[in-house]
Amino acid sequence: MASDDEALKAFIERAAELDQTRETQIDETDVREIAQAVGLSDEALDRARTTGQQSLERGKQYVDHGRWDDAIEELGEAVVLLPGHLDPRLQLARAHAGRYAELGKSEDRERATKLARQCIDEDPDCSAAYDVLDRVDRSGTKTKDQRIGTVIGTIAVVLVLSGGATGVYLANGSSHHHGHHHPHHLFRDGTPTKKLPVEFVDEAKSGLKLEVRKSEYGGSSDDLRFDVLAVLDETGKVELGKVEGRVELLDANGQTLNRNMETLRLDLGPKLWPGEQIPAWIYEYDGIKPGATKARLTITYADTTPAGEHEPLKRVKTDWSEVGGTPPKLVFRERQKTISHYDGEGSLHLVFEVENEGRRPIHHLDVRADALSRAEKVVANGNVLSSNDALPVTSNDPPLIHGDVRMFSIFVDAPDGYDHYRLVVTSMK
Repeated sequence: MASDDEALKAFIERAAELDQTRETQIDETDVREIAQAVGLSDEALDRARTTGQQSLERGKQYVDHGRWDDAIEELGEAVVLLPGHLDPRLQLARAHAGRYAELGKSEDRERATKLARQCIDEDPDCSAAYDVLDRVDRSGTKTKDQRIGTVIGTIAVVLVLSGGATGVYLANGSSHHHGHHHPHHLFRDGTPTKKLPVEFVDEAKSGLKLEVRKSEYGGSSDDLRFDVLAVLDETGKVELGKVEGRVELLDANGQTLNRNMETLRLDLGPKLWPGEQIPAWIYEYDGIKPGATKARLTITYADTTPAGEHEPLKRVKTDWSEVGGTPPKLVFRERQKTISHYDGEGSLHLVFEVENEGRRPIHHLDVRADALSRAEKVVANGNVLSSNDALPVTSNDPPLIHGDVRMFSIFVDAPDGYDHYRLVVTSMK
């Protein structure tokens, strides 16, 4: 008789094959029938739901960082372990759409389209699924360079929803009010742009603040674009989870110019605490009309809870040996460390803050968490049981400047013998 691990593996393979080959999504009845066929008990299947939730969380992190292959692997498991849940299917659609925009493979286009339409069948108001369909259509008509821009932009549009302030433009440490003249600049492809003020409307009373560090609008007559780089701070007395909102480009009369007004949704996972921030990049160039005089970001919904009393966060000793040179004044703090177990397999969920206490802006930061056994002096890191990485700062984000505090999380396997973890900085710019 097959072990639960073998039966679970066979179940995931068979359920995933069924889900990919038919038009309608698999449901709980299908899942139970497949589990019975491969000898997976109801109890073992129910325990596997925890694994599915972990796969979903890891997959969402991979999507946010553009790691499409990793995201598709994790979310493919989440889809079959969490039937009837819309989020795993939507995130998997986004992952396939992202890979299609980058590589142009027809199988990714077909899979993204099918998954998105299944989400719409389940929830006709799921605007994020319509965004996937729009993105797939746009990607099919763009050059490779344009596809890369769309990938970055779609990720950024999701990330923007963590904050807001009142129309202040910040660049190079100085502020510019809306009435000032803004000189023209260039997009990366050389087309002229102008700086555009960004107004913030906090309908949801989220207690958020937006610092816009770059705002560019312009391009050719048939290729107008809007590009904003910003950071978003939680400055109120609440902790923030899910947020929804919209972005509009307005003319001098207050009329909306973008044809498809961007609808934004974000589930932050670990809640954003007061004093923390996440980066934002809005990048849109489909359906924009000329004549914009400002942009407006409106937060329409925020899932908030009163800020709790938290113990002072523990500073994490960080290994800089793989980077070399003099480390910058970056401080890492542990916000959360959770270990869960299923059938003898452990999973470690780590949530951190990173703060720049120095004067050097950080444009890229890649860190790794190693799960270690008790043995400290095993040659060649023989005590490393598993590893996983995260990108607290990417080249697409606003740089981490003095005083900035950003949250990030890492999932690491914690098998038998796990004792503690090590945080390693693997690259930095």
